[in-house]
Amino acid sequence: MEKLNVLNEILNNNEAWALDMKKHYSSLLEENGKGQAPEVLWIGCADSRVPPGLITESKPGDIFVHRNIANVIEESDESLNSVLEYALFYLKVNLVVVCGHYDCGGVKAALSGDQFSPYISQWITPIHNELQALQKANPTHHELIEAHTKNQLDKLSKHPIVVKATSENNTLEVVGLVYDPATGKLKKI
Repeated sequence: MEKLNVLNEILNNNEAWALDMKKHYSSLLEENGKGQAPEVLWIGCADSRVPPGLITESKPGDIFVHRNIANVIEESDESLNSVLEYALFYLKVNLVVVCGHYDCGGVKAALSGDQFSPYISQWITPIHNELQALQKANPTHHELIEAHTKNQLDKLSKHPIVVKATSENNTLEVVGLVYDPATGKLKKI
Protein backbone atom coordinates (compact mmCIF):
# COMPACT_ATOMS: atom_id res chain seq x y z
CA MET A 1 0.00 0.00 0.00
CA GLU A 2 2.88 2.39 0.80
CA LYS A 3 4.32 2.18 -2.74
CA LEU A 4 0.92 3.04 -4.18
CA ASN A 5 0.74 6.11 -1.93
CA VAL A 6 4.16 7.29 -3.10
CA LEU A 7 3.20 6.80 -6.74
CA ASN A 8 -0.10 8.62 -6.23
CA GLU A 9 1.76 11.48 -4.58
CA ILE A 10 4.14 11.67 -7.55
CA LEU A 11 1.27 11.71 -10.03
CA ASN A 12 -0.72 14.26 -8.02
CA ASN A 13 2.31 16.52 -7.66
CA ASN A 14 2.94 16.24 -11.39
CA GLU A 15 -0.64 17.23 -12.13
CA ALA A 16 -0.29 20.34 -9.96
CA TRP A 17 3.09 21.15 -11.52
CA ALA A 18 1.76 20.77 -15.08
CA LEU A 19 -1.18 23.07 -14.31
CA ASP A 20 1.14 25.64 -12.77
CA MET A 21 3.52 25.41 -15.75
CA LYS A 22 0.63 25.83 -18.18
CA LYS A 23 -0.60 28.86 -16.25
CA HIS A 24 2.78 30.60 -15.97
CA TYR A 25 4.86 29.15 -18.81
CA SER A 26 2.49 27.98 -21.53
CA SER A 27 4.81 29.17 -24.31
CA LEU A 28 7.71 27.24 -22.73
CA LEU A 29 5.66 24.05 -22.75
CA GLU A 30 4.70 24.65 -26.38
CA GLU A 31 8.36 25.17 -27.33
CA ASN A 32 9.46 22.10 -25.36
CA GLY A 33 6.82 20.10 -27.19
CA LYS A 34 8.64 20.88 -30.45
CA GLY A 35 12.11 19.76 -29.35
CA GLN A 36 15.06 20.79 -27.26
CA ALA A 37 17.98 23.17 -27.63
CA PRO A 38 19.82 23.19 -24.28
CA GLU A 39 23.06 25.12 -23.97
CA VAL A 40 24.40 22.99 -21.11
CA LEU A 41 25.28 19.34 -20.63
CA TRP A 42 25.36 18.51 -16.91
CA ILE A 43 27.19 15.38 -15.80
CA GLY A 44 26.46 14.81 -12.16
CA CYS A 45 25.81 12.32 -9.42
CA ALA A 46 22.56 10.38 -9.22
CA ASP A 47 22.21 11.49 -5.57
CA SER A 48 18.61 12.57 -4.94
CA ARG A 49 19.78 15.72 -3.14
CA VAL A 50 21.45 17.14 -6.24
CA PRO A 51 18.74 17.83 -8.87
CA PRO A 52 20.47 19.98 -11.54
CA GLY A 53 17.40 21.88 -12.75
CA LEU A 54 16.27 22.73 -9.25
CA ILE A 55 19.62 23.85 -7.78
CA THR A 56 20.29 26.09 -10.79
CA GLU A 57 16.70 27.38 -11.08
CA SER A 58 16.66 26.24 -14.69
CA LYS A 59 13.54 25.70 -16.73
CA PRO A 60 12.71 22.45 -18.50
CA GLY A 61 14.76 22.39 -21.70
CA ASP A 62 17.72 24.40 -20.35
CA ILE A 63 19.98 21.52 -19.27
CA PHE A 64 20.69 18.15 -20.87
CA VAL A 65 21.53 15.81 -17.98
CA HIS A 66 23.55 12.64 -17.46
CA ARG A 67 23.79 11.24 -13.95
CA ASN A 68 25.49 8.23 -12.39
CA ILE A 69 26.88 7.25 -9.01
CA ALA A 70 29.64 9.72 -8.07
CA ASN A 71 29.63 11.57 -11.44
CA VAL A 72 32.17 9.11 -12.85
CA ILE A 73 33.69 9.66 -16.30
CA GLU A 74 34.80 6.42 -17.96
CA GLU A 75 35.55 6.06 -21.68
CA SER A 76 34.04 2.57 -21.56
CA ASP A 77 30.67 3.89 -20.33
CA GLU A 78 28.41 3.58 -23.38
CA SER A 79 25.64 5.58 -21.75
CA LEU A 80 28.01 8.50 -21.12
CA ASN A 81 29.47 8.21 -24.61
CA SER A 82 26.06 8.39 -26.28
CA VAL A 83 25.07 11.38 -24.13
CA LEU A 84 28.33 13.20 -24.94
CA GLU A 85 28.03 12.54 -28.65
CA TYR A 86 24.38 13.57 -28.78
CA ALA A 87 24.87 16.71 -26.66
CA LEU A 88 28.01 17.90 -28.40
CA PHE A 89 27.32 17.04 -32.03
CA TYR A 90 23.54 17.11 -32.34
CA LEU A 91 22.34 19.49 -29.65
CA LYS A 92 25.57 21.51 -29.94
CA VAL A 93 25.77 22.50 -26.30
CA ASN A 94 28.45 25.10 -25.50
CA LEU A 95 29.02 24.27 -21.84
CA VAL A 96 29.71 20.90 -20.22
CA VAL A 97 29.59 20.76 -16.43
CA VAL A 98 30.96 17.95 -14.28
CA CYS A 99 29.35 18.39 -10.88
CA GLY A 100 30.43 16.55 -7.77
CA HIS A 101 28.99 17.08 -4.31
CA TYR A 102 30.01 16.93 -0.70
CA ASP A 103 28.74 13.93 1.29
CA CYS A 104 28.87 11.77 -1.85
CA GLY A 105 27.96 8.19 -0.97
CA GLY A 106 29.82 6.82 -4.00
CA VAL A 107 33.08 8.41 -2.92
CA LYS A 108 32.51 7.35 0.69
CA ALA A 109 31.84 3.77 -0.43
CA ALA A 110 34.94 3.72 -2.64
CA LEU A 111 37.13 4.79 0.27
CA SER A 112 35.44 2.65 2.92
CA GLY A 113 37.10 -0.65 2.07
CA ASP A 114 33.72 -2.38 2.45
CA GLN A 115 32.70 -5.21 0.14
CA PHE A 116 29.92 -4.46 -2.36
CA SER A 117 28.15 -6.34 -5.13
CA PRO A 118 30.11 -6.78 -8.37
CA TYR A 119 28.28 -3.94 -10.16
CA ILE A 120 28.89 -1.40 -7.42
CA SER A 121 32.47 -2.58 -6.84
CA GLN A 122 33.27 -2.30 -10.55
CA TRP A 123 31.92 1.25 -10.58
CA ILE A 124 33.62 2.58 -7.44
CA THR A 125 37.00 0.81 -7.63
CA PRO A 126 38.45 3.45 -10.01
CA ILE A 127 37.46 6.16 -7.49
CA HIS A 128 39.33 4.27 -4.75
CA ASN A 129 42.38 3.90 -6.99
CA GLU A 130 42.37 7.59 -7.99
CA LEU A 131 42.09 8.88 -4.43
CA GLN A 132 44.25 6.31 -2.62
CA ALA A 133 47.48 8.33 -2.91
CA LEU A 134 45.73 11.50 -1.82
CA GLN A 135 44.33 9.78 1.29
CA LYS A 136 47.85 9.36 2.68
CA ALA A 137 48.03 13.16 3.09
CA ASN A 138 44.95 12.95 5.37
CA PRO A 139 42.74 15.36 3.38
CA THR A 140 39.37 16.64 4.56
CA HIS A 141 36.21 15.16 3.10
CA HIS A 142 35.70 18.34 1.05
CA GLU A 143 39.23 18.08 -0.35
CA LEU A 144 38.61 14.45 -1.37
CA ILE A 145 35.36 15.38 -3.14
CA GLU A 146 37.02 18.29 -4.91
CA ALA A 147 39.94 16.07 -5.96
CA HIS A 148 37.53 13.43 -7.25
CA THR A 149 35.59 16.04 -9.24
CA LYS A 150 38.82 17.47 -10.67
CA ASN A 151 39.88 13.94 -11.68
CA GLN A 152 36.59 13.43 -13.50
CA LEU A 153 36.90 16.86 -15.15
CA ASP A 154 40.42 15.97 -16.31
CA LYS A 155 39.21 12.63 -17.72
CA LEU A 156 36.32 14.38 -19.48
CA SER A 157 38.62 17.00 -21.01
CA LYS A 158 40.76 14.18 -22.48
CA HIS A 159 37.78 12.06 -23.58
CA PRO A 160 38.02 11.45 -27.38
CA ILE A 161 34.47 12.71 -27.99
CA VAL A 162 35.18 15.94 -26.10
CA VAL A 163 38.56 16.39 -27.79
CA LYS A 164 36.91 16.04 -31.20
CA ALA A 165 34.07 18.40 -30.27
CA THR A 166 36.51 20.99 -28.91
CA SER A 167 38.50 20.90 -32.16
CA GLU A 168 35.29 21.56 -34.10
CA ASN A 169 33.74 24.08 -31.66
CA ASN A 170 36.11 26.64 -30.19
CA THR A 171 33.33 28.02 -27.97
CA LEU A 172 32.91 24.74 -26.05
CA GLU A 173 33.77 25.10 -22.36
CA VAL A 174 34.20 22.23 -19.89
CA VAL A 175 34.03 23.16 -16.19
CA GLY A 176 33.90 21.50 -12.79
CA LEU A 177 31.53 22.39 -9.97
CA VAL A 178 30.98 21.02 -6.49
CA TYR A 179 27.61 21.27 -4.77
CA ASP A 180 27.16 21.47 -1.02
CA PRO A 181 23.85 19.84 0.04
CA ALA A 182 24.17 21.50 3.45
CA THR A 183 24.18 25.05 2.02
CA GLY A 184 22.59 24.59 -1.40
CA LYS A 185 25.51 26.37 -3.04
CA LEU A 186 27.67 25.50 -6.04
CA LYS A 187 31.41 26.17 -6.15
CA LYS A 188 33.56 26.29 -9.29
CA ILE A 189 36.75 24.24 -9.00
